[in-house]
Amino acid sequence: MSVVQNLFSLAFDGEIVEFTIRCLLAVFLGFIIGFERQWSRHPAGIITNVLVAVGAFLFTSFSFASGVDIKDETRVAAQVVTGIGFLGAGVIMRQGLNIRGLNTAATIWCSGAIGVLCANGSLWKPIIGSAIILLINVALRPVAHKIRDARLITDHQDDSYREKMYAIRVTCADNEEYRIRTLITQMVASEQTVLKDIESADAENDVVKIKATVLSDENQSVQIEKMVSRISVEEGVMSAGWKSVQ
Repeated sequence: MSVVQNLFSLAFDGEIVEFTIRCLLAVFLGFIIGFERQWSRHPAGIITNVLVAVGAFLFTSFSFASGVDIKDETRVAAQVVTGIGFLGAGVIMRQGLNIRGLNTAATIWCSGAIGVLCANGSLWKPIIGSAIILLINVALRPVAHKIRDARLITDHQDDSYREKMYAIRVTCADNEEYRIRTLITQMVASEQTVLKDIESADAENDVVKIKATVLSDENQSVQIEKMVSRISVEEGVMSAGWKSVQ
């Protein structure tokens, strides 16, 4: 009975209950932030953001539990930020002249900050912070796209602007989507072209349609044709084609 009583008293220990609530809050907020990333088909999704938030929470909680002074607590938080910076660098990719993954890396960094906030102080702070992160990723994305598209239209109106745009469309099996997207990215990067955008859409019967938009400073029709021909013979690819957008 003494063991049962000890377990019962341990389960209702105030410190343990608070630790559990804060840890679960870090899990929940990391899940919400990661869900948006995964829904948008970005490389770092639910699991990555949850682990980053929980890891940051655990490291920061350790500094508070050890009873060190405030300088040591902030030093631990600073080291957490540095560690997450190395992790975020892993999702940043260079594709031709483009840099992709910066938004995802910044989101991972913010997930770490949410985990740190969950470790101490008011629980409303990480909740409000997460809401603002979601607002930035969801609401500001269309604004950024409109600004980018408006700039492209302005550039195209310049007679001296020679940039060419191509649309590559590939239909493949669902289980081959990641490999085909990776192949397109690698092939575009190997040519004198820039991958402007790549997106996927689910179709019927476990089929995925991939659309990639490629930019070039000059006519690259021959290279694009070779690219599409190479992709068309890949396993799981049902159709592949391209056209000049301008």
